[in-house]
Amino acid sequence: MVLRQSVSHLLIGFWILAGLLVAGLNGYALMAFLDSPLSGYSDGIRAADRGMLKFRALLDADTRKTMSGMDRLAKRFSAVPAVADQPPATRNAVVPPAAKKRVTAAPVELPPLAGIITGRSPNGAVRRLALLGGTVFSEGDMLGELTVKGISARGVHLAGGGNHWFLKAPEISHSLTTR
Repeated sequence: MVLRQSVSHLLIGFWILAGLLVAGLNGYALMAFLDSPLSGYSDGIRAADRGMLKFRALLDADTRKTMSGMDRLAKRFSAVPAVADQPPATRNAVVPPAAKKRVTAAPVELPPLAGIITGRSPNGAVRRLALLGGTVFSEGDMLGELTVKGISARGVHLAGGGNHWFLKAPEISHSLTTR
């Protein structure tokens, strides 16, 4: 009788082990089927990548537009000698316009140019602001009837009423940059 019980216990243990083995294999196959690796990136990652590409294209276009405007401005003022090339006595002197037939017009009072602020955006584009008469202006801003046409390191180009003026930048006695 003892032998018969041990054989029946052995058979029961064998069937339990076989059942556990089959359940484990089925569980492993189900997990492998349900948790198959993703091919590529998720939809959220793809959408973020498309948005970043659009942002980069927009930023590049804006940078090219700004740089072409600065190139046109530099070409327009290329005939003006650099401040460093002039003797010290004439650096802030007003250069009279070429002798032409003078038309009498109402005098325009130009604001004093206190300084030019130069900064860089994260992508490296240069942006300049002008301090005219105590107010900060950027390119395209209106100053009464005058328009700020361009700001360069040498000064500010103003236009209004068919006339153009160039205000020279003041000499810098100190600066926060370490050039």
